[in-house]
Amino acid sequence: MEKINSIQQLKDCLKAHAIVCTTDKKGMVYAIQHKDGVRIQNEYSRFMLSMEDFLALYGNQTFYIYEEEMIEEIASEKDEEYYSWYHK
Repeated sequence: MEKINSIQQLKDCLKAHAIVCTTDKKGMVYAIQHKDGVRIQNEYSRFMLSMEDFLALYGNQTFYIYEEEMIEEIASEKDEEYYSWYHK
């Protein structure tokens, strides 16, 4: 994940509808711009804040650009080999 180095870069990422994340006491916190505000989500809650409130509450946090992990596809050769076995 790429570290966000400034408030302006954080604003630019949110305006580009990138998902940004940080950690707090309860785990990972994700944020994305949604309509007129910023949607904040963690394992326990989801809520909206204005950009000003978001920056006031989370401005001192270290944010990263969230990148989904790529799920590796099943190799077709291994799949064929597995199903060619005779299970008793």
